[in-house]
Parts: sequence; structure tokens; C-alpha cells
Amino acid sequence: MFNGISYTYYVFFASFLKTADENTLIAADFAFNIAANLSLNALPFQFFYRHYNLLGLEMNWRIYAAVFAAVSQIFINAIWVMQLVIVNNPTTDMELIKAGCDMKMVGNHLVFVKQNDYKQTYFTFQTANIAVCYGAALYIAASTFTSLKKLTSTMSPRTKLLNRRVNRMQFVQIVMPFTLNAIPLLAFALSRFLSPAVSDAIALYRVFGVGLSPLVDPIVIIIVFPSFRRHLSSLFLFRKMWKAQENSVLSVQTTSGLR
Repeated sequence: MFNGISYTYYVFFASFLKTADENTLIAADFAFNIAANLSLNALPFQFFYRHYNLLGLEMNWRIYAAVFAAVSQIFINAIWVMQLVIVNNPTTDMELIKAGCDMKMVGNHLVFVKQNDYKQTYFTFQTANIAVCYGAALYIAASTFTSLKKLTSTMSPRTKLLNRRVNRMQFVQIVMPFTLNAIPLLAFALSRFLSPAVSDAIALYRVFGVGLSPLVDPIVIIIVFPSFRRHLSSLFLFRKMWKAQENSVLSVQTTSGLR
């Protein structure tokens, strides 16, 4: 594993790694990569949950396909990228550990090994993961926005205001993880052309970016939008009232038809 996440990996687990065998290292790398990808894939899951709660009766196969693509990408990325890194790396993890996990050596190994052909493959997998996750999140968010827009004529002014606030919160949820994860990844892909010091800085930026991604939602919900739960609850209540009203109209129409 040679990306910026490994700085945290080696520094905080050095004592464990010195006594671990190769299979344990591979399993730990796999679990670490899964955890990093889950922090990014949480976004489409949240938007799917909101869409389902607000418009559960209008779900279509495209929504489910978007979520399935996001889930599949987690395991495809983790399985194949880990194999590429473990098998093709000219300096193995065990050799690094025996060298005492020297940070300069680890940094050079993880970031600056230019002769590795798999670096482009790794970048392709990571880019695909981000593209699929953000694509799924954007599609679900757009579907929710479009569906709710059709119902604005039946919303009260207060409900319209709450819906606009939730839409703004979704926008922040999309922008912040992209800034923390996707932009550092693109910079990381170009780090091979930069000086070692700049490449080190980019790798560390990726560590903090990936590490902060799971904290985005608490920051958005608690600090940026402290009344988020009330807004969402009001929208859920509107959905129940709208469905009840729709069922009532259908019942009246059915009764009239029978007469």
C-alpha cells in the first residue's frame, strides 16, 4: 500500500506491524482500504435514504442501480488495488518494517517509486471509485430534487423553505468531501513529476483529507445546519400528509365510480 493513507498506517501501527506476518499485513491493508472507501461511499447511501423516506413510492431501478454501483466499487477497488500493490511492489512491506519504518524510506517507497507500472492502474481504480460514488450521489440528489419540485405547488411556504435548506445542506455535503478527497487524489497522481518535499506534502494532505471525510456529516449537521433534524422531520411529515391526501382522493374517486 503506497498512497498517503499509509503514513497514518505505519506511524500508529508500527509496533503491531513489526510482529505481523505477510498475510496479516495483506488483511490489514484490505480492511484499511475498505474503511477509506466506505467514508466516501457514505454519501450516496445518505442521499438514497433521504430519497426513500421522502419519495419511497417513486423509487425506480436507476436509483437502486446507482447504489449497487457504489457498493460494488468498494470491493472492486479494495480487492484489485491491494493485489496490485502487494504483488508488484519491488520493496515489500516486511522489508520496510525490518528497516524500522523509517519515515523517509516509507515516504519514498509509497510515493516516489516511479518505475512501478501499477501506479497508473491504482490511480485509475481510485478515480473510478470517486467518479462512481459522486455520480451516484449526484444522480440520486437530482432525482430527489426533481421529484420534490413537482410537489411544490402542494407545499406550504414553510415546507418550501425547509426543503430549500435541506437542498443547500446536500450541496455542502457534496462539495466538502470532494475538496477533501478527490482534489488531493488528482494532485497525488501528478506527484511523480514534483519534488520529494511537495509529494510528501500532497501525501499528507491525502491522509488528512481521507481522515476528515467521516467527520464531514457531523460538521455539516451540528455546526452548519444545527436544525437539520427538524427540517428533515418536517419534510417526512409533509410526505405522510401528502400520501394520506392522495389516498383520500383515490378513495373518493373509487367510491364515486362504484356509485
